[in-house]
Formats: sequence, structure tokens, C-alpha cells
Amino acid sequence: MAIVFGIVLALLGVTLLSDYRNLGSQILEKTMPNSLQTGDPEKYRKAVGTGYLIGGIILAGVGIVLLGK
Repeated sequence: MAIVFGIVLALLGVTLLSDYRNLGSQILEKTMPNSLQTGDPEKYRKAVGTGYLIGGIILAGVGIVLLGK
């Protein structure tokens, strides 16, 4: 389960980072509350995408290690 969730999280991070067909910006605009949208949306999109990507890789790695035991 951790492997699947980690892969999905990493794919979401890649989508946010690449901003494929403006999809990353749309996802961030719809999920981020208006009170937090105070700065540059590009900077937030890249920061959130990087966090999702790293978190997904770590979670998938932990799932693989647990599966190997």
C-alpha cells in the first residue's frame, strides 16, 4: 500500500513541477486555500511539487524495504 501511495504522490509532484499543459497550476489553485495564496504561485507550485516528489520517493522506498523483509 505504501508503494502505491508513494508512486501516486511522486507522480503528483512531477505534475506540479513540470506544469504540463498548465495542470500543475490548476491543481495548486484548486487545493490551496485563498488565505495562503499571498505570494508568487510559481514558487509555491515548485515548492509543493518538490515536497510531494521527495515524500513520494521516500514513502515508496520505505514500502519496498518493508516488502523485502
